[in-house]
Amino acid sequence: MNYATNKKHSIYVELIRLLVIAFLISGAFFALLCYGGNIMLNMYYTDEYQQQKDHEYIAKMQKEIDEKDLSTKDTDPLLKWVKSQRVILVQIYKNDKLVFDSEYPDVQEIIDEETEINYYDWQTYYELTFADGKAYVSVFGLYQYQMMTYMTITWLFLSFALFFCIVILGIRRTMSYIHTLCEEIGILEGGDLNYEITVRGKNELSSLAKGLDDMRKAFKEKTENEARIVKANKKLITEMSHDLRTPLTSLMIYSELLSQGKYDGEQQVREYAEKINKKTLKMKQLTDHLFEYALLGENGIEKADFTGGVREIFYDVLSDICAYLEQNGFKVSFESDWNERNVCVSEEYISRIFDNIASNIVKYADPDKSISVSAVCGDSGVELRFENVCSDKNKTESNNIGIGNIKSMMEQMKGSCRIYNDNNIFNISLYFPYI
Repeated sequence: MNYATNKKHSIYVELIRLLVIAFLISGAFFALLCYGGNIMLNMYYTDEYQQQKDHEYIAKMQKEIDEKDLSTKDTDPLLKWVKSQRVILVQIYKNDKLVFDSEYPDVQEIIDEETEINYYDWQTYYELTFADGKAYVSVFGLYQYQMMTYMTITWLFLSFALFFCIVILGIRRTMSYIHTLCEEIGILEGGDLNYEITVRGKNELSSLAKGLDDMRKAFKEKTENEARIVKANKKLITEMSHDLRTPLTSLMIYSELLSQGKYDGEQQVREYAEKINKKTLKMKQLTDHLFEYALLGENGIEKADFTGGVREIFYDVLSDICAYLEQNGFKVSFESDWNERNVCVSEEYISRIFDNIASNIVKYADPDKSISVSAVCGDSGVELRFENVCSDKNKTESNNIGIGNIKSMMEQMKGSCRIYNDNNIFNISLYFPYI
């Protein structure tokens, strides 16, 4: 079976799709934060706030001048202090001339040209005291830029965290599926072949799970087939043992009769010897067919190799049963209603079936009660009936192996077997359809 995965459902494509989706979501989230941050910044950042910050830095600058006794000509210390603040630009004017500009440290060239100051209405000038006298200082603070920079860094961090969480959650779903597969494989290793592998999605992992589940089904089927084979072999051995025991019982009976001299003349001796020979041949036939039965399996195959008239086939075997039962001390009543219709049977199976029936009657029937044997020819087939009363003295439990053999052989001859057992009355009926 081919478990090829469509490229659009590949794990690589799914990962790229996850990254793109995470990037778009986090990008939209960053844009939303920036938009909201600008609104908040415009609401918070006012002229009063800027003036407040300017006053704070002017105060710091005056303190630095006083502590280090700086003059307007100490450009290097002044420039160093301004750079340490990072967020302001400073210009110093003395005698209406620009003497220091933190943005253009080489302002001395301008001073030499004696450039006069240009005062702007929008700019605030603060008077500070230096070592060489008073001067005016202008401060330009980049406070809004600083706040925007801090917010942008924060928004980037939050957006990246969102991107990371989305990717992790997407990967976690795949990792969770892998963990599920590992647990389910462990269940299969424990021997539970009825547990179905979870198949989720359409990627390579799904194909792997589908393959594992199909392998589970195949292995389960193989295991069940092996169990059925073992069961069939066990049944075969049991059936063959039972079938061999039946002619062996007859051999023992006739051998015992001969050894005890319970016969009337040479004619009956030859009759017993002939029956012993028949039973011996039957045992040989059973052992020869052992491999054939091994190949039949659980249900066997149809077998009917002899066609003949109803009387021709059944009269002799029924007569032999009646004689055999009478020799074992039973009273037998026999009724028949023959016609000219034909049936198709297996001679081997017929012999085995009637041997099983006779053996069971001898074992379980009450010898004080009459045995009823009848052959009834109907419209579609002939029915052979055997009825007896079970003995109260012999309560040996039957394992029904012989009955099972009879039913199996009747089915293989396209017939049927029905059993009735009620109030110690046992009745077995064999039905053979006409051709």
